[in-house]
Amino acid sequence: SSPRYKNNEECFDEILYYPNTKHLVVLESKSSFMHTKAKYGGSIKGFRQEMVKKFVEKDDGTDKGVGQLSKHIGRLFHKDKKKRLHLENEEFNSWIQTVEKISPILITQEPVISFHIN
Repeated sequence: SSPRYKNNEECFDEILYYPNTKHLVVLESKSSFMHTKAKYGGSIKGFRQEMVKKFVEKDDGTDKGVGQLSKHIGRLFHKDKKKRLHLENEEFNSWIQTVEKISPILITQEPVISFHIN
């Protein structure tokens, strides 16, 4: 939990790795709640703006949730290997290089963005 890059910046909230399947699961957790007017006000545009602000990117450009997942995946797996950041834990770095599948997961307390698959 709470891995950091070698430059001491924060990375994902959690990382799970399954070496047998070379599957990396990365998690971000957010406790933000959307405003009631955005959820139930009837405006799709208002709903989308609130969703983006709470779970993708704030008005000032600060990454939130989905934005953080995307940013950190890009930092670890940049197409130019020279631009990739490395985790401070050397053991993590060794298996990061073997990843074949990534599953980003955003955990929220906001029930309006719950998805159920039957």
